[in-house]
Amino acid sequence: MNVTITIDAPARVVYDAISDVSRMPHWSPELDWVSSPHDGPLTAGERFAGYNRRGIQIWRTTSTVTSAKPDRTFAIDVTAAGIPVARWSYHVVGHGDTTELTSTWSDLRAGPLGITMKILGFAATGVWDRANHNRLGMAQTLDALKAELESR
Repeated sequence: MNVTITIDAPARVVYDAISDVSRMPHWSPELDWVSSPHDGPLTAGERFAGYNRRGIQIWRTTSTVTSAKPDRTFAIDVTAAGIPVARWSYHVVGHGDTTELTSTWSDLRAGPLGITMKILGFAATGVWDRANHNRLGMAQTLDALKAELESR
């Protein structure tokens, strides 16, 4: 699933924002806090913990940066209890002073273990239809990112 937005900011500014995962809770309606190895853009292979909140429900995930190509692509694989859950990626296309940013979410919960993970995910988050829930959250996140970057 993809959500795309155009931001009035150069590709470097957009990439630096999305690859500094400590900033993501400012924009995301669900990601509450990030424990990152450092401030600033992360590189491939680095890991971080994400603490998510929906109402009173709180859950933790671990993410590994799988692609970090400045001004082009930033992607992470998310696990819960060491089991693959999702892949999030951001594709950056610069057009001078504007940038097209596409956020992509892929559900990695497949097979019999995936069904179990979906049930456990529902118990932890209260969300059964994760695809539609994430589509709305992705749009909110990109809108908030756009507002912040364009206000500079």
